[in-house]
Amino acid sequence: MTFLTSPAQSAALGKLRTAIYVCVGIGTLLVLGAGGVAIQANLTAKSTDLAITEIKGEISSLERELARAKKLPSQSEGRKDEKGLVAVQRFLKQSSRATGVELLEVQTGTSPMPFLTRYAKNSDDKGKVQTDVQVSLRGDIRKIYALLVSLQNCPTGFEIDSIDISRAEGSTAKSAPVSVKLNMRIVTAEGS
Repeated sequence: MTFLTSPAQSAALGKLRTAIYVCVGIGTLLVLGAGGVAIQANLTAKSTDLAITEIKGEISSLERELARAKKLPSQSEGRKDEKGLVAVQRFLKQSSRATGVELLEVQTGTSPMPFLTRYAKNSDDKGKVQTDVQVSLRGDIRKIYALLVSLQNCPTGFEIDSIDISRAEGSTAKSAPVSVKLNMRIVTAEGS
C-alpha cells in the first residue's frame, strides 16, 4: 500500500523518521550507559569485598602475631642474671683501665642455667644460676696477671673454667704482649 504524499509531507516524515532514529539511538546509549554503570558498580563492590576480606585476613594475622609477642618476655623484664653480668662487665672495664690491659671483648651465653660447681662434690647452691662468659684481653703478661688477681674483688661470684694465654699476633719482641681468653661462669641468685 502506497500513500501519496506531497513533497512537504515527505520532508516532514523524513524529519520525524530522523528524530525517531535519534531518540532510539539516545535511548539505547542511555540503556547501555546505565548497564555499564551498574556493571562498574558491581565490579567495584566485588573488589571492595575482596579488599575487605584481605584486610580482615591481615588483621587476624597481626592479632595472632601480637598474641605471640605478648607471651615473650619484655625488654623491661630483662635477663634474670643481668645485674650480675653488668657488674662483672663494669668491674672488668675498670680493672682493665687500672692495670693498662686492653679489654677486647666480653661475650655472654644466651641464657642462664642452673648452677653446678665443678669444684665440689656436694654443693648447696640451689636457687643459683650460671652464665658462661668469655673475656678477651691483650697486654703485657704482668699487667694481665694483675688484672686476674684483681678478680678476687669482683662483686659477683664466678668460677674460672680456663685461661688460654698466647703470644699476640705480629709480636716479635721479648716482652711481647699476650692475648688471653678467659672462660668463666658468672654465678648469681636466680631472679637477681
